[in-house]
Amino acid sequence: MAKTDWFMQDKWGVFVHYLGGQNTRAFGVEPLPWSEHIDCLDVKKLAAQLHEVGAGYFCFTVQQQDRYLTVPSERHEQIMGMPRGVVTPYRDIVPELYEALSEYGIDLMMYFTGDGPFNDGPLDDPNHSGVKYGYTTHEQPVTVEFVKKWASVLEELSVRYGKMVKGWWLDGCHPCLTYDEEKWGILADAIHKGNPDAIISFNASIVERVKSFSPLDDYAAGERSWLDEIPTERFIDGGKQWHIFTYLGYDKESFSVYGGWCKPGCRFTKEYLYEFVKAATDKQGVVTLDVRMDRYGNFDPVQFDTLKALKGINA
Repeated sequence: MAKTDWFMQDKWGVFVHYLGGQNTRAFGVEPLPWSEHIDCLDVKKLAAQLHEVGAGYFCFTVQQQDRYLTVPSERHEQIMGMPRGVVTPYRDIVPELYEALSEYGIDLMMYFTGDGPFNDGPLDDPNHSGVKYGYTTHEQPVTVEFVKKWASVLEELSVRYGKMVKGWWLDGCHPCLTYDEEKWGILADAIHKGNPDAIISFNASIVERVKSFSPLDDYAAGERSWLDEIPTERFIDGGKQWHIFTYLGYDKESFSVYGGWCKPGCRFTKEYLYEFVKAATDKQGVVTLDVRMDRYGNFDPVQFDTLKALKGINA
């Protein structure tokens, strides 16, 4: 029995970017204080949409590059020197999300990073989160000291949520930043403090094929620009679960399909998406699709309609 059996049996799932940047620019809505932004999310509506399209799991973002976390964290607040409600919300959405998803048998995963809040505006900002954590640019390698400090936030969250979170996808863990087995291990240990059975993948970049970057991976991160590779076997690169991850949207202004993360519209037809996901999952692969979602929990209507074509795959 493999740790990733449940993941393979779920077949496919949805990922959303629910981040600080969305609060001010992604949807053309009036910005709100960060804590109030989190208060807007309707987890029951979100879970109902996932059930309607037949998703097996859902992956929710904790943070990416800037100072904002989507969940409370005493450790992050301590390091930042800021009270709750400023860079972290009062609302702890994860137990609510877990309960709403559980009604439909949908599993919960979380997105975290290995490079932390490094890209947080001008470096002379006294509240620059990267400065406070000790890492501010990809032009420099991450240090063990930084990874331990950032992992202390991850450990707090993992211990709090325990087995509610069945898997983690950790972005920004590039070997070019000198991520190695020791540094990957610090993050993995933090996660396993809360749930020893949690599956983990360390992402480095978009790849030319689905592959693993770390010997500590349970599954391949699989970030790709296209859905164009079907697995020939379930386990690759020394026993890692095959998994591919891409986005549905595209940039409508430039009509570019590149960089379509959290963008509206759908670059795949219903027929192509169904045929690909069916073929990949029939070979015991796993497929994750990035979907645009507003702060209230509404999926992009075009993407939502397209995803309904996948309902029968998990029937």
